[in-house]
Amino acid sequence: MKSFILSMLLFTSLANANSQLEIKDFNFEYTDPSGHGSSDKLDVRVERIDKDFNLHLSGDENGEFILKDAPGLMTDAERMKMTDLDLIFSETLNLSLASAEFSSRESSMNLNGFSLNCNRTQDSQFMDQLITGCIQKMNLRSSVFTSEGVKVSAVELKTNAGKYDYKGNQV
Repeated sequence: MKSFILSMLLFTSLANANSQLEIKDFNFEYTDPSGHGSSDKLDVRVERIDKDFNLHLSGDENGEFILKDAPGLMTDAERMKMTDLDLIFSETLNLSLASAEFSSRESSMNLNGFSLNCNRTQDSQFMDQLITGCIQKMNLRSSVFTSEGVKVSAVELKTNAGKYDYKGNQV
């Protein structure tokens, strides 16, 4: 989940500038204090300086963003890897990820076959659009989630009109 949060923070910066965004086959590797990710249309370089993350984008999207006072889950990361991330942000949010790995001195996490689909609301703030939209209607799936020695397969979390349904098998 920590890799997912990092990727969402990165793509939040992109989507804030764009009401529509499409990224296909994005791969990312981070070894503290820097990382690099790319797809056919986007190149991203990340550098951690103390508690800030500098993001340098080139390709279809160009710019430099600074995430100040990043959350501990990001600053504690020693290594992250994401494979085959697809993101479509239009009237809905569709995110899929073939695999993600996260490790720090104290914890680790792996995701395989992850997907997130949410509605998007008309709120003025980008994060409000996502949060409110996901509360209203969301489908989150992961074929395998492993963290701190706990392995869960066939994870599925759905929301519809604020009601939640969870399925998963601890292995």
